[in-house]
Amino acid sequence: MRTIIMILLTSVLSVQAIGANVIVVFRYDDYAAMYPGESPEQNERRMAVDRGVIEAFRRHGLQITFGVQPYAASGTRPYVTGPRTREVSTPHARASDTGAWLVPLVSDTARLNLLKEAISDGTVEVALHGFSHEDLVTDPHISEFAGLCEAVQRYRITKGKELLEEWLDCDVQSFIPPHNSYDETTLRVIADTGFQVLSADQRGTTSEPGLIYLPENTTSLEQARNAVKEVVHHKSRTVIVVMLHPFSFYGDVNGLHGLDAQLTELGSANNIEVLSLGQCAAKYGPEDITSTWLRRYYRIYALTETMARWAKSSPLGCCLVGVAAPLVLSLALAAFARALATSHRLRLTSISALWVYIGASLFTLAFLVALGHGLYHKYDSFGFKGQLFVVILLVFVLDSARRVWILRAEAHPEREQVVM
Repeated sequence: MRTIIMILLTSVLSVQAIGANVIVVFRYDDYAAMYPGESPEQNERRMAVDRGVIEAFRRHGLQITFGVQPYAASGTRPYVTGPRTREVSTPHARASDTGAWLVPLVSDTARLNLLKEAISDGTVEVALHGFSHEDLVTDPHISEFAGLCEAVQRYRITKGKELLEEWLDCDVQSFIPPHNSYDETTLRVIADTGFQVLSADQRGTTSEPGLIYLPENTTSLEQARNAVKEVVHHKSRTVIVVMLHPFSFYGDVNGLHGLDAQLTELGSANNIEVLSLGQCAAKYGPEDITSTWLRRYYRIYALTETMARWAKSSPLGCCLVGVAAPLVLSLALAAFARALATSHRLRLTSISALWVYIGASLFTLAFLVALGHGLYHKYDSFGFKGQLFVVILLVFVLDSARRVWILRAEAHPEREQVVM
């Protein structure tokens, strides 16, 4: 439901331009060599799905984005059962600093050739999906990049891009961070490295003006079908990015047939276009495929990250963010309400200012609650940011109640005026 609401808001507020009303982008993550510890049966099942996805898009003459890992790491993906192991079956593997073994894509000849053929005929666009998809950071959330120093991130991203371009003989312009997790340092590095497109999830943030942000907003074929039905008749442009994995088709004997049927359905519609991340970015500019509301949504999350850093840096920063910020917000809303009441053009009364302030305060409170809820889902824990937001909410509610009482007193001339 939250996915549908997000897509509807995007479609309502996006900028209308020439082209299809609905753009569907398919993103297929975790294309990598045979993992250390992966059984031959598991590898063959994954390979069969890789091959089937490529064949489906090739039959329809469409392009899909593959999130490719230069290295496959032991014990880090759902395709490998059991604990990490140092037993590897290829002489190309090397040990990582984390203790995992890394197997390069170039050592898996069958999978490498399959991908190169799909690239050559235009069926696949390659995106860098991390260096090895290792869980280098686990707190507050799992990530290969977020929280690491710039030198480490720059090496893994730059080297990963170089390796894929060398092994596959293609340009790599799109970046998909593992676990959809990254930070401001990651953004700066990928912008410097020459990437043009970033695709993570809806809770990310982008502050690099040169990057086009295309977040995934559906994670299954069924969700994608429902999302298209919801927005297909809207006049404004909507981009639906479908994130798929090999395991998206495990346990579903009709999964690949369903993909083929869905591509047939999408291809027959006049106002729907199926593109890869790179094709979408090249054909439509940022203003066409990222709504103003969505860009502000991401900037708000960037602001919360900054506020949390300030609050965590020192006791003074904590007081400024946790106490001063909600007091200033409450004061600004009261000043806004009073300005409306004294406006000669609007000719509002004091009682009108009271209700304006109550409405604005409730709206702001709902926004703060939604923001806190979003942060909780982003980090899957009620840590420092959650505690900070509880303080902000309490201070804002208490001060708003005080100002409502003051405005209520001002609305009655027989009562003594109270100076705010």
